[in-house]
Amino acid sequence: MSFDQQTWTLIVPSLASGAEILLPEEEFHYAIRVLRLRENDVVDVIDGHGVKGKARLIKVSKKEALLHVTSITSFLPSRPSIHLALAFPKTSALEQTITYACMLGVSHIHFFRSEKSQHPNFIKWEKLKRLSQETLRISKGVFEAEIHDRGYLSDFLNSFKEESLTSSNAFLCDESFFYSGEQAYTLSESLNQRKSTNVSHLWCILGAEAGFTQLERLHICKVMNAQKVSLGPHILTVPVAVCAALSSISQAFPSRLIIE
Repeated sequence: MSFDQQTWTLIVPSLASGAEILLPEEEFHYAIRVLRLRENDVVDVIDGHGVKGKARLIKVSKKEALLHVTSITSFLPSRPSIHLALAFPKTSALEQTITYACMLGVSHIHFFRSEKSQHPNFIKWEKLKRLSQETLRISKGVFEAEIHDRGYLSDFLNSFKEESLTSSNAFLCDESFFYSGEQAYTLSESLNQRKSTNVSHLWCILGAEAGFTQLERLHICKVMNAQKVSLGPHILTVPVAVCAALSSISQAFPSRLIIE
């Protein structure tokens, strides 16, 4: 696709056909200062919750821009809501991990602190949200991932119980299962067994670079009713492990845009 044929995507809070929308400050900067869009330019617009449309810039000033929405299409999720529960990786891997997760269609990312994980003192959550939105634009998706800070592992598991999120579709991915002699399928094998079942939420739990302790693994399996699985014989970095796990999920539950 040439530059002239490119249709750019903007993210807005809500969409309705015929509506006029004032671009939020960050989207204004992206559209006017970065993309250099002008009046009468046509763009794709999404709300991050399954609604996508076409819009035309009808007014551009130094501080604001107004869109007129010409058409919209609503989409339904075509596969289970995918929750990635992840112990904080190294700071250098955090942004890459979020990019890969969002690009591969995860619905929610739940970060927590485990015994062997990083314990970051300060995280710019707004920056990570912007990264999620930028990835949504690149991947041409319509559903924005929600990013959560769940505190320590014990806090995350307590909230899991309190919010009645118990599920038989949770998978604890840990390379120790491959080498320990425990009977554990790979994630792909386990997912293939679930294809024919009605799955609404699917949980994938991953440790940080050093993995989980034995006690943590037992606690996760008990509270979340999680199945022990491996990602194969190789020791993977956190971003690569996220790619491997979510790619397996995408193969078992392909993502398609279904018009509502």
